[in-house]
Amino acid sequence: MLQWNPTSTCVRETSPQNSVVIVDMSMPMQPLRRPITADSALMNPNGRILALKESYCSAFLRPQLVKGNMQLFSVDQQRSQALEAHAASFAATVVPGNEDPSILICFASKSTNAGQVMSKLHVIELGSQPGKPAFTKKRADLFFPPDFSDDFPVAMQLNNLELAVHLARRGNLPGSENLVVQRFQELFSQAKYKEAAELAAESPKGILRTPDTVAKFQKVRTRTTQPQVELVIRRRKRTSHAAKINGHEDVPHNNEKALLKTLANQPISVAIDASGSAFQFYKGGVLKGECGIRLDHGVTVVGYGTNSNNGIKYWLVKNSWGTEWGDKDKNAT
Repeated sequence: MLQWNPTSTCVRETSPQNSVVIVDMSMPMQPLRRPITADSALMNPNGRILALKESYCSAFLRPQLVKGNMQLFSVDQQRSQALEAHAASFAATVVPGNEDPSILICFASKSTNAGQVMSKLHVIELGSQPGKPAFTKKRADLFFPPDFSDDFPVAMQLNNLELAVHLARRGNLPGSENLVVQRFQELFSQAKYKEAAELAAESPKGILRTPDTVAKFQKVRTRTTQPQVELVIRRRKRTSHAAKINGHEDVPHNNEKALLKTLANQPISVAIDASGSAFQFYKGGVLKGECGIRLDHGVTVVGYGTNSNNGIKYWLVKNSWGTEWGDKDKNAT
């Protein structure tokens, strides 16, 4: 039971049938009832909005697909449209030849075609502007590694160029070349040579680690007296010779000795269930508790040890959530 406003209450009845009941406390004997198939109801505390949620098992109908749909509601037209999608976000962009911004919706979908599961990213314009150029609908594939083919995005962030470039650099992501080159040119034109060189050194697929890029920095060095330019060029050359992964091997399942032996030579990438609150809000010490079975996050095992006080053995895990999480970004578990 949740308070909607100071005078109203929302409840869900299960007998004789599922119903949502809204009770105005000023008129408690005249409740408003509506039949529902949902298993929960939630009222907005600041407005007359009611959300219903239904959980059902339909794996035999939607194998490896997201269970549920998205509903798009138009306030102007007072009508809704169901979308077989998830993880949506709104954005505004200006189309050439049209000074008025176009409102866009971006969403991810997961469907099957000839027995193959396909994940897509869609960007479409909401509404139209008569007589003016419209936004061309976009669609692209969403890639997931073979080991995580049943994965799906749970959130989206649009118009965050810095985040996109950072992810492209960190993950060596294909398809982001134009975005990275554009950002490099912006940094270079703003005389931010240090940032530009770091971006070039870590550019996806090495697209900026070229003689032309070195020549650009050489020209800057001859025209300016900035003391960092020489250091930047040396750093770019040094970073461009970083090691490359040319293959991988799996550590045998449930074999702690094999894991220890491998870890003695190199860090190990592992998949874990990071959905538990104990892991998400971990601040330090040895993390105890049950391990989930839904593998939804990747971390790196970097070491192991034994607690000198109680003899508990643990693994040192490197996470990617920044220094605000865990014990200096390392998790003893």
